[in-house]
Amino acid sequence: MNLDPRHYWITEPPPDRPLFVGDLIAVGDLELSADYAIVIALADPTTCDATQAVLTPVHRLSSRPALSVDLCTRGNPSWATPLPDWITPSVIGTEWFADLRNVTGGHGATQLNRRRLAAHAAPAWLNLVDRLSRFFTGLSIDGPRFALEHAIRHPDAPRANRTAS
Repeated sequence: MNLDPRHYWITEPPPDRPLFVGDLIAVGDLELSADYAIVIALADPTTCDATQAVLTPVHRLSSRPALSVDLCTRGNPSWATPLPDWITPSVIGTEWFADLRNVTGGHGATQLNRRRLAAHAAPAWLNLVDRLSRFFTGLSIDGPRFALEHAIRHPDAPRANRTAS
C-alpha cells in the first residue's frame, strides 16, 4: 500500500489520546539500540490497555547501507518496515525503518505517553498491522475486512462508532 507521507503521521496527537500500536516514541534511556521506537503491541489491544507495551527500534535507512528504499518497500527483508520522516512529513520518501527483529517490552503507558512524538494515522496503522502480521505469522491480513472490523479501535475513530466487542 503506497501512502502519501504527508498523511502517514499525526505529528501532534492530542495529549489525552491513548497510547496505541504505531505510536512513535523517543526512547532515550530505554533498553533499545536506537533513539526512536514504534509501539507494536499492547497488553490488551481491544481496550487500548497499554500497561505493558512492546517496542521495536526505528533507524535511519542511511545507517544501513545494505538496505534500500526499494527493498524495504517491497518487504524484502521482511523485518524492515519502511517509515517516512515524521520531522519533515512533506518530504516524499522513506527515511526510516522499524527493525522487527529486535523488540523489548514491559514499559508503562504513562512513561511512554510522555515520550510520544507522533502517531500512525488510521490508513498507515492498517498498513503497519499488515506488515506485523506478515512478519510474525507469515500471513497477510485481509485488509478490507480487517479495516471494517477493527478500524473502530483506532484512537482517532469517531467515538460514536466505537462499541465494546
